[in-house]
Amino acid sequence: MLIEILGKCPQIKVLDYLLANPFESYTKQQIAIGAEISRSTLDKFMDKLLENKILILKNSKYELNFNSEIVKKLDALQEYLAKKELEKQSSYETEEFIKYSDEELDKLFDENAKDVDLDKLEKEIELNEEILINKQEYRQLKYNIACPSKNPKNSYNKLDLTNTKKYYKIGGF
Repeated sequence: MLIEILGKCPQIKVLDYLLANPFESYTKQQIAIGAEISRSTLDKFMDKLLENKILILKNSKYELNFNSEIVKKLDALQEYLAKKELEKQSSYETEEFIKYSDEELDKLFDENAKDVDLDKLEKEIELNEEILINKQEYRQLKYNIACPSKNPKNSYNKLDLTNTKKYYKIGGF
């Protein structure tokens, strides 16, 4: 729900995922896959989430810190947004729904099921993850692709990351 209001930045995706599943403990890989971001992207801000006591580390797994005022406020916002969405949905005429038992629902939503290949999911997410680059990086990247013979090998690694005022979305690198 937070994503619809605050956007699709990786931090929001992680918080949205964790707030939707608040009483679980996760590995970094599980958080990255659940939030649909790469683990390298998650690693860029995971320390900040720990520093700000939004997450806590227990037995090599991460979980929301419900003693944190930030988490309490985010949870209240998530709950408010969910109630608003339920009110909105209940105002529509409903069609017939398929009825599932609790056991069937548990099986459908079990992310820890043995048949789920986390490594495969992680690679898919990493390949399709959108990244943000600034205008100067975009021009340099575009030039490197258009004129590869004029640029030394691995010139992509020499992008200047200092000017980050204007961004372009690039997907599927």
